[in-house]
Amino acid sequence: VGPFATLPGNAVNVGCAVPGNGEAALVLDNSGSVAGQIDLVKDAAKTFVDGVVQPGGKASLVRVATDATILAPLSPNAADLKYRIGQLDGAKAWTALYDGVRLANETFGGEIVDPNQRDRDANLEAFCKKDKRRGIVVFTDGQENNSKSEHSDLKNYPGDSIDTTLDDLHNLRVQGVTTPIYTVGLGGNVD
Repeated sequence: VGPFATLPGNAVNVGCAVPGNGEAALVLDNSGSVAGQIDLVKDAAKTFVDGVVQPGGKASLVRVATDATILAPLSPNAADLKYRIGQLDGAKAWTALYDGVRLANETFGGEIVDPNQRDRDANLEAFCKKDKRRGIVVFTDGQENNSKSEHSDLKNYPGDSIDTTLDDLHNLRVQGVTTPIYTVGLGGNVD
């Protein structure tokens, strides 16, 4: 579908994939810094949706630009999800990336928790025994610049009034399980 980096054979460890039991929240960067990569974002997201939904899983979509927006809640409807992905265009916008990841977790019914209160699974086997496997997949160049209302024109770019930080993303969980976040870097200037 596009130019991809190749990982060494021992860099990937696959575990606990049970078809039909997965939920993925896709965060799609639609900001100005990835405008030239938007077709790659759309193709990759559509392929990912097929991989999750066809075996019986569900996916949700979050668009990231000046504000983060939920495009689709968790759904098993691949056609609808791919239609919504197809509507993305290369926006000339800021990037509320951290807000988008937080919203993606909220599509699972998740929350940000105090880091001193969170429980972690002891190992991969404990995680795999959970009833649902959830994960957030972020397609981005990583250039966050608006989740904390970081520019001075708050009248025109108010954000969602929640100052999401990178540290907050380490504290996302759903039903006591820390939410894994995976990123796919886009373009030649990935941050």
